[in-house]
Amino acid sequence: MWAIRELIFNAIIHRNYESNALILIYEFSDRIEIKKPGFLFGQLNIQNFTNLSDYRNLEIAESLKVLGYINKLNFGIRNAINYLIENGNPEPIFELTLSTYSKVTIPISSRWKIAK
Repeated sequence: MWAIRELIFNAIIHRNYESNALILIYEFSDRIEIKKPGFLFGQLNIQNFTNLSDYRNLEIAESLKVLGYINKLNFGIRNAINYLIENGNPEPIFELTLSTYSKVTIPISSRWKIAK
């Protein structure tokens, strides 16, 4: 659940707020999908986004850090990947070349049960 939390906060922090599109979270039997409006920002690209950060919405990131919802800046994606691996789940799949949004798919292994 911590991996999902990290990826949801990532969507909140890095979405494009110039769009009125929603952040969408879908739960399927074999995966969870999180879609956010916008693309990679600033110096980020498909090769470096898991190890580098550039904030489209730095005020939101700083506010969430001060409020205690996130611990450090530039660690959310790496933390989510590590949480999934440590729990025996596959790594998330990032789709960063879509036309109007970015998407992360979190595959659910047969061992992983989502608490309702």
